[in-house]
Amino acid sequence: YLNLYKQACAVSDVQAEIDEELIRSIFIGRDILEIESSEITTEEKTLVTNALSKAIESLLESRAEEGVKLTEDILHRLSLLEKLFSSTAALAENNAELQKQKLLDRVSKLANLGELEPGRLETEVAFLADKLDITEELVRGKSHLAKFREIVSQPPHGKKLDFILQEIGRELNTIASKAQNSEIQSLIVEAKGECERIKEQIQNIE
Repeated sequence: YLNLYKQACAVSDVQAEIDEELIRSIFIGRDILEIESSEITTEEKTLVTNALSKAIESLLESRAEEGVKLTEDILHRLSLLEKLFSSTAALAENNAELQKQKLLDRVSKLANLGELEPGRLETEVAFLADKLDITEELVRGKSHLAKFREIVSQPPHGKKLDFILQEIGRELNTIASKAQNSEIQSLIVEAKGECERIKEQIQNIE
């Protein structure tokens, strides 16, 4: 309508002036803008309700299927974590004694054993080796993993699993700082990676 108005003005050699009153008069004209009844029939309501119900049902089914797949992936990664802890435990059996012997050899080179009290050196070395022992951390870590497996299939569980993952992470950090063993360090890095992936999947489920 505005274009036609401008064209008419051009043909008539009249300057087209468009102001608020003109715009208002155009849009209040019944032949230009007319609002039909907004009432919805019973049949239309039924169609909309059925369509909405199907859409919601489809969405819920899709989310349920996705939840199952994500849970399966989490359980798979949990199994990997359990294997990593078992492998770390196997290496740790000899690691404490190995570290003790290394400490003993190192101190022996720096001290004259004949001038020390009998058994004093071994006592000190045993104390230091005990500080490097990761048995307790491994036991707690496995306990956390067992608890995780117990509740992972009992939603809603997001906050609980996040807390358990934090505890597992603390144990892994302690093991990493105590175990002076390259193989164990490598396993811990891998375990931390799996923890992060599990955390991401938990957020996707929620």
